[in-house]
Amino acid sequence: MSFENDLNHQRAKQICEVIFATLISCVVCLPIILLLLLIHNHPSPDFTLHDIKLYAFDVSTMTSSLTSDLQITIFCKNQYVEGLHVDQIDVYASYRNQQITPLTTIPPTYLDSHDVTIWSPYLNKTTVPIDPYLAETLAQDLAAGTVVINVKATLRLRYKDAFIMVRYGVEVNCPGYVSFVNETDGNVIGSLVKDTFIEGCHTHTQ
Repeated sequence: MSFENDLNHQRAKQICEVIFATLISCVVCLPIILLLLLIHNHPSPDFTLHDIKLYAFDVSTMTSSLTSDLQITIFCKNQYVEGLHVDQIDVYASYRNQQITPLTTIPPTYLDSHDVTIWSPYLNKTTVPIDPYLAETLAQDLAAGTVVINVKATLRLRYKDAFIMVRYGVEVNCPGYVSFVNETDGNVIGSLVKDTFIEGCHTHTQ
């Protein structure tokens, strides 16, 4: 009986040790799992490109360069998080994945749930070197009457989830289809070409 009691006691002790180790593992792993879920499931605001105004957009196939002066309007809506801080906003224009304007920094902002903010920065640069192939392609697009300009932005965001301050980045890509038409169509005013549209933007969280 004594041997059997010792064996049962040893088995009970082993079971308790397994249960204790399992509980410790859960306590240690659960916060890590929750943190990973937060990292990989960032809520991103909704972005909409409203319009593009081109004051200058001149390409030179001789020097393979581009001079551009434009103003863009983007709507940003936060419909997921209460208290979203936008700490850094850098915007630029690109053509066929080549950056054609320097970064323009927009002041930081704060968005409560369902808040909407509007950004209208100027993007411009004189005589930007571009690939000779791109210069030829852009000249053809201008002659055809339509140019796709991508307005891109990189943002640094943060918000508080329970007791954790979550920080992450968002990349935004807004394609704008700009038409170059005759003045009789009401789209050209002097050197200004304006296209107004509601174009959804693509986002990627980091």
